[in-house]
Amino acid sequence: MKIIQVNAPTSQAEEAEVELFYLNLQKAIDKDKTSNYLAMGDFNAKLGKKENETEEGIGDYGYGERNERGERLVNFVEANKLKVMNTFFNSNGSDRWTWEGPNGETKNEIDFVITKNVDIISRVNIIKDINIGSDHRPLGTKLNIQMLKKKSKFKKTVKRMSTKELEKANFEERLKTKLEMEKDKRQNNNMERKQQYLNKQIEEVQHEILKEQPKTKNCRNFP
Repeated sequence: MKIIQVNAPTSQAEEAEVELFYLNLQKAIDKDKTSNYLAMGDFNAKLGKKENETEEGIGDYGYGERNERGERLVNFVEANKLKVMNTFFNSNGSDRWTWEGPNGETKNEIDFVITKNVDIISRVNIIKDINIGSDHRPLGTKLNIQMLKKKSKFKKTVKRMSTKELEKANFEERLKTKLEMEKDKRQNNNMERKQQYLNKQIEEVQHEILKEQPKTKNCRNFP
């Protein structure tokens, strides 16, 4: 599953900038030969309603009037045999706008979820009850996919030691000695860097002790 997050140039941008955006979007789509992907985000384009039956990538539900940038998006969608999935669901009825202008009166639908494989999406809707501190409203998308766990050819094992084993190996004393020897390295660090340094030293001491342990049939290995 591939997610392509987009943020198209605004309406004030030059035409060359818009064409560069679509060129990069095309490259992102073509990079992996898979139909299981979503191109989603702010396209800064008003699609409006479906204008004729030849527009197979546009559904029966739209908002407002189409503008020039919307026409450019439709051309891109049709050329790549994509679907603008917002327009295939009537989850929010007429309350479909995704962006609100500074005056609070201008409202447009300019955020979209686009895909080639319509079977992976069962719903797209506006999430109204979440304030994200933006002039955009978030879109919710329900997916019909199964995430497959990629199997590794080599199964890694990590040996873990019990508290008693660590005590027997004088773990605490060895850690104190190591920290004392290298205290100058962490003297000027902030709290976060000091914690990171401490974690690293703990791991190193544990690793040293593990290397010293004889291999036995009863040692526990965990994947």
